[in-house]
Amino acid sequence: MKRVFIGTFALLCGLSPSFVIADFIVSTDGDARILTEPSGNRDDNNGGNTITGSLIGRNTGNVDNFMIYDFDSLQDQATAALAANEIVVGATVSVQVATSFSSGTHGDVDDMIILNEIALTNRGFTTGNSTITGADNAATDGSVTFLNRAQQVVSPEAWQDAAGLDQANVLGAISQIGTFQGWNVGDAPAQMTFAVDAVTANDWIDNGLAGFVLQSIDGGNGNARFNMGLNAASISFATTTAIPEPGAAAFLSVLAATAVVRRRRR
Repeated sequence: MKRVFIGTFALLCGLSPSFVIADFIVSTDGDARILTEPSGNRDDNNGGNTITGSLIGRNTGNVDNFMIYDFDSLQDQATAALAANEIVVGATVSVQVATSFSSGTHGDVDDMIILNEIALTNRGFTTGNSTITGADNAATDGSVTFLNRAQQVVSPEAWQDAAGLDQANVLGAISQIGTFQGWNVGDAPAQMTFAVDAVTANDWIDNGLAGFVLQSIDGGNGNARFNMGLNAASISFATTTAIPEPGAAAFLSVLAATAVVRRRRR
């Protein structure tokens, strides 16, 4: 609230401030690759150890792959990085890409990659550190899967929408943040970057962020498959710091002196 007040005060007083642009980066707390397939018999988690690379989209086994990124500590990281007089004016989300991937099932420019925000009601889910496989996918560690934000033997916890209502799978718990056009084999960028507006960026800082889901949408060839690199996602917040010009600073001094005189007269 203090950051917004300072900017608003400057505008109301007509201070014509100059600005200094800075930024800070928030990193993920964890990531995992989750899978599902049309029959519903597979609801897997390929584990949190995806550091060697992973993929999104449908593979040759007719299994859909999604990447999950956990940002539960965003507020703590932002509090440590933000100065009291800084105003957040936007952000970018960056996801690394595997540039060396060359498979016959690779996607192309007709496909679309989508970055989705996970509803805050799911905050604190566990990405997990082991692979869950098999028809029932029973897990004791509460790892995240396509159907549940906590897959457990006794009582799985369903994904929820923004209102806190249980959903059939993760698709009911996400909202789109941005899109990125697919690419042909050999044309992969070093990373994908998604722009985030100031309102959304400030909401993440003020209220928290559960995380992201990265998915691909097929454009017609049936191979909307893309490989991620180190699977690290990060958010770079852009900030401004208003610096009053000399005339504005003098004006503030006059206001302060006037306030002192008024207090003395009372």
